[in-house]
Amino acid sequence: MKETLIILERFKYFGFRKIYYVFLNTANRSILEIKYIKNFFKSRKKIRGKVSGRGRIIYDEDYFRGYSSNYEDVDIPLVLINKYIFKERFAMLKKYLGCLEGKRILDIGCGTGNFLSICDDLNMETYGVDVSEYAMEEAKSNTKAKLYRIDISRNKLPFPSNYFDVIISFDVVEHLNNDSIFFKDSYRTLKKRGFLYFITPNGRQSSDHDSTHINLRKIKTWETLCENMKFNILESYLYKWFSPFPYLYTQKIIRLFNILRGDYIQQAVILAEKS
Repeated sequence: MKETLIILERFKYFGFRKIYYVFLNTANRSILEIKYIKNFFKSRKKIRGKVSGRGRIIYDEDYFRGYSSNYEDVDIPLVLINKYIFKERFAMLKKYLGCLEGKRILDIGCGTGNFLSICDDLNMETYGVDVSEYAMEEAKSNTKAKLYRIDISRNKLPFPSNYFDVIISFDVVEHLNNDSIFFKDSYRTLKKRGFLYFITPNGRQSSDHDSTHINLRKIKTWETLCENMKFNILESYLYKWFSPFPYLYTQKIIRLFNILRGDYIQQAVILAEKS
């Protein structure tokens, strides 16, 4: 009897179980595809970005899941983000910092901590700040970084002067109604010859429908702001971002359509050094 059960278990493993998981995978993928299509058309009809009674933008779970923002409403595996998005950003850091191990990094607007989680794996000393209570809670399970909930447009950073080797801020400054604290405190908390590395949309664009983007400027203006704060510009360039992220089949098709019709968001990339 025991031998018969072993044979049946092997048969189940090599036959039915594999078929079961193939069908399960297909079903889950189909659900994600349908979910993305529904929310894609829904998001084009509604204003993105929720605002509180006092006029402050609410960065809650809906925002990070894409119901009220430009974020996709389908979770993208971190391995894909690392491969296609973060790879270039880490290449930039390595170019100027050399070995990243032991370097102290602050992510302003760290969101749910995905970038910091990779910094952890590289044995960097990690810190993150964000205005969103939801993002901070999510980040706790994604990164070992020391996390602080701060509105950088209103409050100074709780760190000593000359503390960080590098400060990064990806797609954040366009959300700040006051960016003076961001630049002043970045300069203050960076070590001498430390680096400020940020990415933001290059001014107002017809393809950008996110109402939370309230501080849109051209790359030359950002360069001037950095120089006025005594930063030396090391690299400054533009690149085109075609949405959405090509993860699901429907996303690939929509992205191809956007490429063909030239529907993109131009991003400004700036890396500056504290003089």
